[in-house]
Amino acid sequence: VVHRRMKSLIKAGVIRGTAASISFACLGAVPVIIFGRSRAASAEKLMDVLGENECTRRVIVASGNYVYAVGELRDMSELDAYAEFVIRATDMTEPVVGVVNLDDSLSARYMVDGVGLRKKNYSKLSPIELEIVACLRHDARRPASEIADIVGASTRTVRRHLATMMSEGLIELGALIDSPSGNDMLLLLHVNVKTGTDKVKVGKRLLSKHFRPDAYARTFSALPGLLIIA
Repeated sequence: VVHRRMKSLIKAGVIRGTAASISFACLGAVPVIIFGRSRAASAEKLMDVLGENECTRRVIVASGNYVYAVGELRDMSELDAYAEFVIRATDMTEPVVGVVNLDDSLSARYMVDGVGLRKKNYSKLSPIELEIVACLRHDARRPASEIADIVGASTRTVRRHLATMMSEGLIELGALIDSPSGNDMLLLLHVNVKTGTDKVKVGKRLLSKHFRPDAYARTFSALPGLLIIA
């Protein structure tokens, strides 16, 4: 059933491909969101330009030309440069820069934009595991037997390493999705809370009562009054 639905989604253009990468949790990346209204004329060109930066994870263009650039940084020292790049590339008015909280217990049950439940320590990837990730970079559905031929190992060895990386949270496997092609919509709701309000409690209540099971929330370390629900 899953395979049949995957084929239908690929045919419809909703799934544009699959990809794999070293998990951002494993890398210790810092997730950030820069958002605001853009004066750029073309959304497609805008996304292409933002995608040229290695820190860009995802770009969302909402109604009213409101743009969200989701990025992952090696560390906080890259924040100013990345924010300046996004603001300049989008010609963004009144930009807001948010560093996502990783410990607010509002993460989804799965990894979204590199944000999810993180362990304190991750083991180091071995040379063969790095090769396996590279083989899956542009096609996460690549057969283990094909990977084995490339890395010079047995299919059993490749499967064992893959199972370990997945169980340890060292690798992220995902689909490249274009939601509008499936006539789907993404709602991003900004909730501004009063000073002293427990944002986490508000987020949990909204997620439990008013949103789909795959919904998630984001709070930000330097934006004490803002909660974003997606």
